[in-house]
Amino acid sequence: MFWKAAALVFIFAAGSGAAGIATGYPVSDGNGKSKWRRTTTTTATTTPATTTASTTTVGTTTSTMTASTPDASIQNWTDHDSANSPATGYGYDEENDGSEGIDLTYTVRNANGAQCSLDGGPYSSCYPSPWSGGRLNADAQVHTLSVRATRSSDGAVDPTPATARLIVCPYSNFNCNVSAGATATIPAVTTTTSTTTTTTTTTPPPPSGTVLFRGDYETGNFAQWAEPQSACTGGGYSVSNVGNSCDSILSAPVRQGSRAAQFQISPHTSTAATAERAEVYASVAQTGGYEGQEWYYAWSTMFPAAGNPLGFWPSAANWNVFTDWHNPGGCNSNIQLGINATGALPYLYFEDDNFASGNCSSPSSMLYTNLGNLQYDRWYDFVVHVKWSRSASVGFVELWLDGVKVVPLTYRQTMADVAGASVYWKQGFYRSAFGGLNTAYHDGARRGDTLAAVTG
Repeated sequence: MFWKAAALVFIFAAGSGAAGIATGYPVSDGNGKSKWRRTTTTTATTTPATTTASTTTVGTTTSTMTASTPDASIQNWTDHDSANSPATGYGYDEENDGSEGIDLTYTVRNANGAQCSLDGGPYSSCYPSPWSGGRLNADAQVHTLSVRATRSSDGAVDPTPATARLIVCPYSNFNCNVSAGATATIPAVTTTTSTTTTTTTTTPPPPSGTVLFRGDYETGNFAQWAEPQSACTGGGYSVSNVGNSCDSILSAPVRQGSRAAQFQISPHTSTAATAERAEVYASVAQTGGYEGQEWYYAWSTMFPAAGNPLGFWPSAANWNVFTDWHNPGGCNSNIQLGINATGALPYLYFEDDNFASGNCSSPSSMLYTNLGNLQYDRWYDFVVHVKWSRSASVGFVELWLDGVKVVPLTYRQTMADVAGASVYWKQGFYRSAFGGLNTAYHDGARRGDTLAAVTG
């Protein structure tokens, strides 16, 4: 039946931006509880998330010896003992003692000195040029000299030494007719500069706080909650008082862990209640629903397209409820979330009703927020932050959807000012009699004392 029209003020918000005033009139839900029919529409706006970052750039210089351009050259080898030095690259044993002294002439540029190695031996300083080297066997063997540039500032040495060869002819063969050794170059000593950039981005602190209640269905049943409310789960609930409804546990789809819950209401039949529900609820203690207490509530919800083939009950703006915090007894809720299907495209809504003292059925004002058009087959992640109070100057509420704050912290009455004032948390699906199938999945419900506790 329709209730007598009464004056009502809506305070509504679209997205988290626009707000306005509208009027409406109450509609009975068939069980003596009034639901309000809105007579205005709103346009959604979006408030972007804010990200803060800082960047620090640090320059570093690395000096290396590289093989890019010539830095030093081996000029020649000379016969140390002979006044008449033979051609560069070979000498002979004038003393007939089986060995020959040698001199090395070289140049080094852009470095502090040079190191020499004979026949693969260890490097030692041969600076400055000319260098009088050791004695080499005079048996026409090929001998190898290596020279590399050095830098005293950091101890760097050339990675690619210059090499040349020398033939020492024995006394019996003054000119052993072995080709002279070729000259070689030492690669340049070069300096390269690299820049290292370190970027520091602000991140939230590690999760802190405590989760005080979980209703994530990981137990494989409804034992975490005070009670399931559906015809198929029994316990005093039947088609005649909750409709053709069923609560069940699923292994897929899930948002977290290995279990989720399905809440399903079949098409209305003549023997079914006119207010149909498939829900679970937490006790007041599990909810923490007492005056002055402040909590964060988080959970995830999905609406499968195949499970809602005809959409949703279309005749009022604030039914099709999937989560609410219920006042005691036969009272309505102050805070609820649902689906508004009165227009061409259904959208999610958030609602906070305020009631006059002693009243919990006829709201005096309403905070109503359009959360955006419904998207099927995707998980929505919700976080509601509430301070429970009968006073609009003490209580407040704010809401995040998928990590974005869509309802800013707003001071409102969050529980009705009635005897035994308290609230208890419900989730599932609740509607008026409707000729279509409705299905909702819920997962990961939890209550914590900080935002980090329920989102970490």
